[in-house]
Amino acid sequence: MNGPKKILTVRERVAHNLRAWRLQREISQTDLSASADISQTFLSQVENGLRNVSIDTLEKLAAALEIDILDLFATQALAPDVLTTTKNAHK
Repeated sequence: MNGPKKILTVRERVAHNLRAWRLQREISQTDLSASADISQTFLSQVENGLRNVSIDTLEKLAAALEIDILDLFATQALAPDVLTTTKNAHK
């Protein structure tokens, strides 16, 4: 029996969606951070929900991923198994 689903904060949702879109597009953190003109360390912290990120930076990241910025806020941006499938493929 599954317990109730955890409701993600906006920061957690953006972090999850950003990582999911990056992995789905098969783009490394290094390449995405270079395209968005941010540091790889900052991108990693954003993807892990450790840092707040400005709307300007989200626009750059969305443009680099070729997605609409609203996709980063979506509750179901990608199928739930995208992260699991992609992570297992890289092991």
